[in-house]
Amino acid sequence: MDEKIMINYDTLPDYMQDGMRCYIEHGIRPGDFMYHILCNDFPRAVRSSDRTNKHNLLVYAEWLINEAPGECYGSVDNVRYWMLLQKLGIKDEEIQALKNEIKALEDRMHG
Repeated sequence: MDEKIMINYDTLPDYMQDGMRCYIEHGIRPGDFMYHILCNDFPRAVRSSDRTNKHNLLVYAEWLINEAPGECYGSVDNVRYWMLLQKLGIKDEEIQALKNEIKALEDRMHG
């Protein structure tokens, strides 16, 4: 039986919780603001934010650190891989093994 990691979305603004849940659990691309936060592109996040989100940047950063799987944020590549893997139904624990395989293939191609 698969154990599902319990993620607490309650510290995010109410109107952002469903979008984040859909992204993390199903790989559905969030809106521009959250996408830029996940990709670690804070200047673009600020430009695409509403007033509430602009003042909650620290809340999002802390939430990612404390609640989100580390593989689902931090760069555009991480976010794209996460969306693909979730859509394919690949479990969280399999992600690191896949990343290691990809890195080994890249090393062989370039080395």
